[in-house]
Amino acid sequence: MGFFDFLKPKRSGGSPEPGPRAKPDSAGAVDFDFLSREAESGRDVALLAELWRAAFALEKWYVLARGHGGDAATGTGRLPNGRTYVFAFTDPAKAAAFIDGPDYPASDGPANVMSIPVAAFVAGLPELRRNGVEGVCINRAPGSHAFGGPVEDVIAMHEECRRQVPDEPAAGPVPD
Repeated sequence: MGFFDFLKPKRSGGSPEPGPRAKPDSAGAVDFDFLSREAESGRDVALLAELWRAAFALEKWYVLARGHGGDAATGTGRLPNGRTYVFAFTDPAKAAAFIDGPDYPASDGPANVMSIPVAAFVAGLPELRRNGVEGVCINRAPGSHAFGGPVEDVIAMHEECRRQVPDEPAAGPVPD
């Protein structure tokens, strides 16, 4: 199944029942694995929208960086479908698990986990697209349920979420 195949309507003719909504845990964190799994299994467009709104509402995502300092480059890789993706994670533990897991290609060399404001990540997607990156894959780590989509779709979804929440900070570094 492709990332967005579950958006296609079910053939039964009826609309699917809405799935259960994820509740933040005691620390206020959203269960992205739950949301992603439920949106895909139930083909629930409303739950998919909730998943993306929650992801875009985060202050920052975590990416893989190869190199150090000003020479660091955002890590990308190929998935089994042969397409090139940029990997992002909703928390640093998932990013570290990906590096230590079976999907990280050791031949790519070491990587560091770097945080980046979500708006800055999305602002950088057109350049990554020009360099051959076809999609965004979020939370591809052992034990996690990944979600994502084509670069153009992620940009469009982010713009839609920004229209709904107009006070999002501009792209760029987050002041300390």
